[in-house]
Amino acid sequence: MPETCKAKYRWTREQLTIAMRHHQATKLRRGVVLLMKIFSIIFLSFIGIVLLAWVLHSPRSTPPWAFLLLIIFCFYLLMFDRVNAWSWGRRFGKRPDADMEVEWEFSKKEIKTQSALGEATIQWRGFLKVVDASDGFLFYPLEKLFHWMPFSAFESPDCVDRVRTFVTENNVPLIQ
Repeated sequence: MPETCKAKYRWTREQLTIAMRHHQATKLRRGVVLLMKIFSIIFLSFIGIVLLAWVLHSPRSTPPWAFLLLIIFCFYLLMFDRVNAWSWGRRFGKRPDADMEVEWEFSKKEIKTQSALGEATIQWRGFLKVVDASDGFLFYPLEKLFHWMPFSAFESPDCVDRVRTFVTENNVPLIQ
């Protein structure tokens, strides 16, 4: 088994969106997102019934625009993942690493990265945690800063398992 493992990929808008969704999933679990969407649907239905009753009975108390803020909030909860993806993609072009080729070389001792912006060597102990997502790794050197490495970037499927081994051998928490 070789001592190193290489990965190479292009950092695109799509890769950023995938990485951010996985990062967001570490903070906000799928069940919570589902509950938010169910709550929004129920609450919007309730608001619709109240507005319908208001139109049919035409009382002079609460005007329908008073519900506008609640309606906007419910629609945001229903579509926040799409709104966030749009926002991340919109700002992507301003990044200095946009559409840049990135190379990583993993070994038992360290990780070497190289791109047009420069080169770096990072010790494994420099990472707080590594998240093993469904289609890649998130390497966290800081709590809110991460590096995305899709599985498709590795030179072989064995490389993915080797990186998992390197992570556990260096006592970096590997979160599934």
